[in-house]
Amino acid sequence: MAKRELKTPPEPVQVDSRRVVLAGTVLWFVGFVALLAVLRMARPARPSRLALDVPGRLDPRLIGLVLVRKHRAKAERAEPSR
Repeated sequence: MAKRELKTPPEPVQVDSRRVVLAGTVLWFVGFVALLAVLRMARPARPSRLALDVPGRLDPRLIGLVLVRKHRAKAERAEPSR
């Protein structure tokens, strides 16, 4: 078996984490509203338990936004401006 040469790994890509988390949260919420609308059409008189599930699912995403902001602020303090 021939040995393969190791390639150097690519440089890390700079990503705006806040936008990624915010986009995921918005997409999740739009999907939730669509699902809720479909369930309301199927059973209009019966309240859905999904409405109670929103805070439990949305809180970790909002906490993620706060953590991304803290991480960015910490990185900006540690790295001197160029």
